[in-house]
Amino acid sequence: MTRTARHRLVWLGLVCLLASCGGGGDGGGGTGPSDANTLERLTGDKQTGIAGQALPAPLVVRVHDKSGSAVSGVSVSFAVAAGGGSLSNSSATTDANGQASVTLTLGPAAGTNNNQVTASATGLTGSPVTFTASATAPSPVVVGAISPDTLTQGNQATITGSGFSATAVTNVVTIGGVAATVTSASATSLTITVPTICRATQPLPVVVTVSGSASPAVNAPVKPAAYLTVPLGKQVILHTASNLCVQLAPSSTAEQYLVGVQSVSDVPTSVTPITLTGDLAPGGAPSTMAAPIAPMTSSVPSGQGIEPERSPRARRLMAHRDAEAQFQASINRLYPSPAALRARRAPSTSFTAGFSIPSDAAVGDTVQMKFPDITSTDPCTMSIPVKAVVRAIGTHGIWLEDVANPAN
Repeated sequence: MTRTARHRLVWLGLVCLLASCGGGGDGGGGTGPSDANTLERLTGDKQTGIAGQALPAPLVVRVHDKSGSAVSGVSVSFAVAAGGGSLSNSSATTDANGQASVTLTLGPAAGTNNNQVTASATGLTGSPVTFTASATAPSPVVVGAISPDTLTQGNQATITGSGFSATAVTNVVTIGGVAATVTSASATSLTITVPTICRATQPLPVVVTVSGSASPAVNAPVKPAAYLTVPLGKQVILHTASNLCVQLAPSSTAEQYLVGVQSVSDVPTSVTPITLTGDLAPGGAPSTMAAPIAPMTSSVPSGQGIEPERSPRARRLMAHRDAEAQFQASINRLYPSPAALRARRAPSTSFTAGFSIPSDAAVGDTVQMKFPDITSTDPCTMSIPVKAVVRAIGTHGIWLEDVANPAN
């Protein structure tokens, strides 16, 4: 090997050696968790925000090895040390730049550096690191205007004012005490979805609450997306629980509705308890809605001479018993017992049914008959005169038509 060749080989080896030593720097490819050496606070310290709301910037830490290169895949734990706030996550894993971050929502109290968060990673130099943040008192929450003027259940509405949180879920909006869904938010405007409220159309209080601070109520009329329409003399059957809020349109004339409940059980003795409540718009006519269903009978103190109030079920049973008694009385009249028949028999009260037909009767002839009066107390002696026309004559019978009562 010549001198020149030896020099070339040494030069190439030196180049390869230098290339293998590359790597350092902040985003230069990183190393594995086993190379992690140091945990340092990067950004997010000493922020100021509104009490009860999230800080504007995240809390960020960085993990690197001994040479200062970023280390990815290292788990960092975060915890609230003071102030009573909350974190978006309790831990985070470093990315390709060796960074891990969380967001702090400040506690409810105002103060300087009164919120603290620690970040730690096992075995690393500098762990744990501490972040501090200051909280200012929130501005008073005020509802200035609500659009549209009349809110429709299930539709969007806009609330403008001040003191709102830019984080939608931090704002609590209630309408008539029912929570609405906040879909977007800024410090001065909220977009909501009006909830389903089982109330008559009327102004209801709208309240916005942010971090425990509630606005004065502002009334806004609320109406259903659609009223239930029941044609006169017709019925509407409601099957699902979501339809059990019946909202009827205002009317200038008196209207009456009958509400019935069918048990979900096929067992006749099963009872389905219900509670029926009503709501009347201001200025409406007094409600005549019945109270919730009573027991089978309501007891009354003795000695007052008042008939107990009976529930609908008790009244139905009584009507059934009355009808059964009337039917049984009719059966007894039509089919008297042998003793009753013997008591009625007497030579002077024999009854001739009057079913005899003249032997020369022909089709088309009109004949007079007597038929037992089954509605009387004694069908054996009481009869009804019947005028009939002979319609057909057979070997064993004759067909007669009662011309005075053809419908029967």
